[in-house]
Amino acid sequence: MRIPAPSLARTLKALHLLWCACLLPGAGAAIALPADMEPPTLKLAGIRVIDLRPERQIFAVKLLVGNPNMFDIPLRSVDCHIEINGQSFAHGTRDQPITLPGGGEQVVELRAVTSLNELLRQIRTMVAEGDTSASYRIRGEVRVGDGTVPMPFDQRGALDLRELMGLHRDRAPPAPEPDYI
Repeated sequence: MRIPAPSLARTLKALHLLWCACLLPGAGAAIALPADMEPPTLKLAGIRVIDLRPERQIFAVKLLVGNPNMFDIPLRSVDCHIEINGQSFAHGTRDQPITLPGGGEQVVELRAVTSLNELLRQIRTMVAEGDTSASYRIRGEVRVGDGTVPMPFDQRGALDLRELMGLHRDRAPPAPEPDYI
């Protein structure tokens, strides 16, 4: 038996509509976020040099991102500007989605680029002189849900530059071996 063309087209259209209807409830749940949702908190947790060139420096910046809500938040992207001691340090982005657990924290790493050699000299001078404390400011926005919900942030904190850049060691140097004759 041969199915007439109009019937086949209607059947395919009905299957397509059924398929779309099955997807809609899941898609709606993914973007439905409470109106009273608190924005995530961000703290600078580490900086590692990836590439140093005269024209630009690339860093891996670790942010400790906290979720003050008691439900998971689908974090789609982070776009931030970092200042250290009131001076612009770097601009970073991350476009890989993660889920922030409700009431929890997660380390998020992003790539940050700077072209400010003077600031790097300032940091080296601070470390060499033993003045390793600094203030920082992170501002920008995170996108949550399906990526269309922007949430601005502007947070400040203090840090120890040697610890932040992995130069600080809490361990005492090993004791010398006794000389036995």
